[in-house]
Amino acid sequence: MTKEEESRIGITSHNCKILPLSTLNIYSLCLLTTEIHEALWVKIRKVILRTTGVPVVDQQKEPASQRSLLPAELQARSRVLPRVEMGAAGSYVLICPREGELPFTTDSLEWFDWFCSLSSFRFIGQSGRFTAYREGQRSWRAYRSFHGRTHKQSLGTTDRLTIARLEQVAGALHLA
Repeated sequence: MTKEEESRIGITSHNCKILPLSTLNIYSLCLLTTEIHEALWVKIRKVILRTTGVPVVDQQKEPASQRSLLPAELQARSRVLPRVEMGAAGSYVLICPREGELPFTTDSLEWFDWFCSLSSFRFIGQSGRFTAYREGQRSWRAYRSFHGRTHKQSLGTTDRLTIARLEQVAGALHLA
């Protein structure tokens, strides 16, 4: 698509300048909108085809697990922190943004290996919650902000990140 065609396709408003939109931007916007009406989606595809001559394949019909993620979806998932949280059944659940729920148990070898691969994570437990960041090669620090103040406490090294330690620090930060 040439620069002229890109400037022809755009959003205009009474007090706004033209914002050029490429086909990829329009398509990504449509895919990221979770509840788009089917009739509107058909109209958008027709407009894209008419203005650019490029047909848009509808990937909405495929389940997310069967298609590869788009770059915008990967970027959005990369901003979500991995979580350790108390599940509804009373057991802890490990959730990775890229892989979903992880099957290994807490305080196991896989548990500590998982923490070694992270630079930050969220903990939501019975005693409270916090966000933890790696400081240096092995040590971790927990942060929790409320009432305009940030409270922090050391978690220790990766090999000490047990459920008991995470709950202890969550409780201390909750009372701070």
